[in-house]
Amino acid sequence: DIQVPARYGIPEVGKARQAMFFARPLSDPLKSPVPDYISCGHLYIDRTESLSEQPCKIRVHFRKDHRAKLKKALVDGVEGNPLIMPHQRYGHSSGEHLCIESSGRISMTNLWIQSIANFGIVPKYNWGPVTFSKVDIRTPKPKTERFVSWRDGFHVRDNRMGILIEDGRFDGGLMYDDIFSPHSMLNKVEKVKRLAGGRLEVTLYGLSPMFMYKPGDWVSAWDPKQKNTGKGIARVVETVQGSETRPKGANHRFLIRLDRTVDLRVGDFLFHEETINWDMVIRRCINSKLGKHGSTRWRTPVSIEDCQFDNISIHIYGGNKATLERPRPRHIVFKDSIIGERTGFHCNDAWDVSLQNLTIDSAAQSIFKNSAMVNCRNVSWKNASKVPIVAKDGTTIRFFGRNSINKKKIQLRKHIETHDSKVEFMNGRVKE
Repeated sequence: DIQVPARYGIPEVGKARQAMFFARPLSDPLKSPVPDYISCGHLYIDRTESLSEQPCKIRVHFRKDHRAKLKKALVDGVEGNPLIMPHQRYGHSSGEHLCIESSGRISMTNLWIQSIANFGIVPKYNWGPVTFSKVDIRTPKPKTERFVSWRDGFHVRDNRMGILIEDGRFDGGLMYDDIFSPHSMLNKVEKVKRLAGGRLEVTLYGLSPMFMYKPGDWVSAWDPKQKNTGKGIARVVETVQGSETRPKGANHRFLIRLDRTVDLRVGDFLFHEETINWDMVIRRCINSKLGKHGSTRWRTPVSIEDCQFDNISIHIYGGNKATLERPRPRHIVFKDSIIGERTGFHCNDAWDVSLQNLTIDSAAQSIFKNSAMVNCRNVSWKNASKVPIVAKDGTTIRFFGRNSINKKKIQLRKHIETHDSKVEFMNGRVKE
């Protein structure tokens, strides 16, 4: 049961017309041990009804397949806490508010987005530079209103050039999803055919359209688990439209011909290396403490510079098999920034992550899992636990310069927990 404040009037009720959900952390990070990453509980709504004796009191009926998540929410103490319910008519239904697609040399300046009901800003498939300068996503009445989008603030995907986001101000709690989500999509291999001259013809299906693949573009082959560093690369020769029938969960199906043979099998993934948002930069941006907490997911190359993020969670990882927002993250840089987190710094399955002149202000652990190369230079952990750094599952971390915990220049080695991983302390480029 939800009590709607009287200032909103009597809310509309009925059968949910689209996939509407609540979004909340599965557990309070301040009260429970931090897992590998904090996931978010999406409790999908089946219908709502108004209780006759109290029209502003709404009874929410969830989908039957979400009973387990609902029980988990009750265990976590959801009763008595304020939750934001999507509007019956508008919640989740608007699509992309501001979409910049298949373009270049675009600049947007001095925009204030106050309320959105789905994805906020979506740059995708762009061939040239796109810049957002002084573009804010903030509620105009932070004391009384919590407008929520239920989707990402910046949903950045499949661009040939990096997106520049600078001097922005964001209310993380306004999204109840990711503030930033730069990624690129995989396509799945349905059929492989060897051609004359050592070429290869591959039938693909997934979420990335055929027009992204241009003759001469590089593509890379990946096994489903993506535990290694790829199965080879090749150049695109041509693309051919395939069957109009699409497999479940796919928007596109087409054929692609490659200039050489690579180790591709049915069920593997093909990744377009040219549309990975290369050289994306986020600088001088600030996230407020408003709302539950904000989240960010970093999957493609990006440099985060001179930013201040409060009440936020940092996730560097490859997404999930359902969305195909992969492959393994690479070339991700945090520098000259302050991260005031509630849920720790989480880096999973990454190739190349660099932390430079960074302050991490959090009692939660920074966890690095299956990450091949993590470089830390002049990183300061404030208000940290006794063991603020965890390296596990084949991670390699190198420390350069002056790193500290709670403003103390101490031996970091004693404050790092390792599991099947390697930690190196470098003096210049020589191990201590």
